[in-house]
Order: sequence, then structure tokens, then C-alpha cells
Amino acid sequence: MGDKIGATIVSDGYALIAADIEKGKDIALLPETLKKEEAKTISMLNELGAIRDRALPQGNRWIFGTEMATALDSHLMIFLARLMDVGRESLMPETIRYYAEAIMAQDVWKDFMQGRTTMYQY
Repeated sequence: MGDKIGATIVSDGYALIAADIEKGKDIALLPETLKKEEAKTISMLNELGAIRDRALPQGNRWIFGTEMATALDSHLMIFLARLMDVGRESLMPETIRYYAEAIMAQDVWKDFMQGRTTMYQY
């Protein structure tokens, strides 16, 4: 068994206490890994925002300007809802936040979520 370390990670008011993390494992909980993943998320959402901005003149709400949601729209919306549920909207560019809010205001989203969040309720 490897060496153990303790870690407390606090981000945007949320604390995750991970006691006795084995070195070399559970690296997702380390502060430097968290910062890298946040940067990748911001970069990805900025790229998707740019694609969305190009689609806006077509008057459709979906990422690629299509009439119906694509697989990307479906997966992206769950990801964005999770970011919002955990208070991480700061990772979302304005255009993507507006996109998410517009979709969440639709009856299809409300019917799908039925008032639930993306967080497990114990």
C-alpha cells in the first residue's frame, strides 16, 4: 500500500474532504488536477460558445443551429445543469449560460427533470 496523504479541497464555497488519499491514486481530488480540469472545461465551453454564436443567426436554439437537439446538446445540457447545481456557473461563458437557461425554461426540460436536480438525494 502506498503512502497516504490527507487533503482538503475548497472551491467556490464547496468543501470536499478527502482523508487518507493514496499517493498516485485519486489524483482527481488534488488541487493541481482540479485546476487543470477547470481550465479544460472553460476551454471546451468557450469553443462550444463560439459554435453556438455562429448558429444564432439561424434562429435555432441548439448548438449547431439545428431544428432538433443533437446528441451533443443532450449531453451538454446535463453537464451544464450539474455545473449550475453545484454553483460552478463561473466556468460557463455567458453565451453558454444563456443557452442552458433557455433550454431549462422549455417544457421538454421541465418534463424530463420533473423538478429534480443532477445531484443525488440521500
